[in-house]
Amino acid sequence: MKKRKIVIALGGNALGKNVEEQQEAVEHTAKVIVDLEQQGYDVKLCDNAKDALNCAYEQHFDLWIFDVKVPLGNGFDILKELRECGKNTPSIFITSLDRIDDLQSGYKAGCDDYLKKPFELLELQYRIR
Repeated sequence: MKKRKIVIALGGNALGKNVEEQQEAVEHTAKVIVDLEQQGYDVKLCDNAKDALNCAYEQHFDLWIFDVKVPLGNGFDILKELRECGKNTPSIFITSLDRIDDLQSGYKAGCDDYLKKPFELLELQYRIR
């Protein structure tokens, strides 16, 4: 059986974070990737908006998972651009932004789901299925 491919742009923006918060973000991203790989997914990590866009244009993925706060851009803009170019791959935002207007911005950009941090890995698995 062919592995489903997922592109992830996570990690958040390190600006304004102390060393401990940056380390926690890195560890959380690693846990998400390891968990998805253990579930049988082929995961491609992008550490900035430009790389995420390039991956989405150059390869087929079964799912996009974007943080809103990514270096060199933001997840809302990434997804909006992809949707405007006719890309309809399902997408999930994973973000610490928890206001209702942030949620609205995510859905207006074209997301299929919006998961607020912190979250359990099992919750992400259920949303992907």
